[in-house]
Amino acid sequence: MGKSSNQSGAAETAQVKWAELPVQERSNHLMRLADAFAAHADELLMLEVADSGNAITAMKPDLANCIERLRYYAGLGFELQGRTIPGASDRMHMTLREPFVQVTSESYEMGIALKRRSVQL
Repeated sequence: MGKSSNQSGAAETAQVKWAELPVQERSNHLMRLADAFAAHADELLMLEVADSGNAITAMKPDLANCIERLRYYAGLGFELQGRTIPGASDRMHMTLREPFVQVTSESYEMGIALKRRSVQL
C-alpha cells in the first residue's frame, strides 16, 4: 500500500472519529489550535517564510487570518440549522446549512490551506 493510500485511510478514519465528537468538543479543539497558532506565531512565520519564500511582512497578516478563520470555524458548528422554505404544496423543501470539512494530504501554505480547503469541523 502506498503512502497516499495510507494517508487517505487515516484521513477517512480521523473524519469519522471527528464527526462523532459533540459540537462543543470540536469547537474546543479548533479554539485550542487557534491559541497554539497564536502562541507559536513567530515560529510558524519563520517556517512559512522558509517554505514559501514569501516575505515575513506578507506572511504576518496571513497567519493572523488563519487564526481568525480557525476561531470563526470553531463557532460555526453551533449554527447548524435547517429551514423549510416555500415551494410546492405537495413537497417539502429543506435547506440544510452545515460546515463541511475536507481532509487533504496536499502541502500548502497555512493561509492557502485554510482559505481553499473548507475547515469542516
